[in-house]
Amino acid sequence: MKKILFVCLMMGLAFVTGCSAGSNEDKEQSVDVKESQELKQQISTESIDFSSLEGFQTLQNDKITHIHGIGYPNSDSGLFIATHHGLKVYSDHLWFETKQNNHDYMGFQATQEGFFSSGHPEQGSDLKNPLGLQFSDDFGQTLEQVNFYGESDFHYMAASYESNQIYVVNEQPNSKIGTGLFFSKDGKDWIQSKLSGLPAVSANNLGVHPNLGHIVGLSTPKGLYLSHDNGDTFSLFSEEVPVYAFVLKENSILYVMENKGKFKLVEQPLESDDLTDRKLPELAGNEVITNVAISPNDEKEISIATNNGSVWISLDNGENWTSIIEAGKITTHHQS
Repeated sequence: MKKILFVCLMMGLAFVTGCSAGSNEDKEQSVDVKESQELKQQISTESIDFSSLEGFQTLQNDKITHIHGIGYPNSDSGLFIATHHGLKVYSDHLWFETKQNNHDYMGFQATQEGFFSSGHPEQGSDLKNPLGLQFSDDFGQTLEQVNFYGESDFHYMAASYESNQIYVVNEQPNSKIGTGLFFSKDGKDWIQSKLSGLPAVSANNLGVHPNLGHIVGLSTPKGLYLSHDNGDTFSLFSEEVPVYAFVLKENSILYVMENKGKFKLVEQPLESDDLTDRKLPELAGNEVITNVAISPNDEKEISIATNNGSVWISLDNGENWTSIIEAGKITTHHQS
């Protein structure tokens, strides 16, 4: 499980000026739906055959541990799982893994064109440690150095799936940026977010609208906070209850909240307070959902990962769930 990100109290992040008690303010300006629809591109539903890619092989064992992120890069239907030992892929009920670049992907964010990553190089690699910000457009077979190579390890990052605007939390100053939340549209030039309106508590997750990069959210023990101005100002979007993993959709947010000691998966429109309950699989007593991802080809396909190394997939908006990893062990068929 990722360590908890402390927005205002820990890690030396420059989040001081924006910290204030959470309040149920009026919602920010509504999403520009027309702009969203204009930016939205046609997504291919053709699935990649990973057995035909030179950089992939069938999964070699039944264990997948230290899950740091999940997602669907390159508009493909395969679910990628970023781990301490490289990338694992669940596609068409089969399991694959990368032959090389089996790095410790502490940060991972899928996009329409590929994925952003960060972390530490695998043992025996001649790459500098840490990796800085990397990008791959070929499912991780090759990596491009975007920025901060050899300087920073970003455990927390999020990007707009279609516009590629990316946010990172920098815990230690480097030669280009200080500590805090920063965003960039090209990976080269970075601007620090002001973070006004956030409560002085820890934050659990960071997320960005799929095609409107200026809309960014932060989940906290006091609720889900949303910004419409690149993270400069936030307001409370959810009820003032603990919110954990979440994912922004075009017109709504799917998030995990805690209600009277129990976890609930709910969907809330960006422009209203109405909640729709989605079912969750039965989780262990101390299990927490750390990641939520939605397929770019079918928004009814939801994937979740938990702090004990379990991964579940639903193909019908949460009505039914299939376990593909249980406590670090594969529960579905894979080739050997």
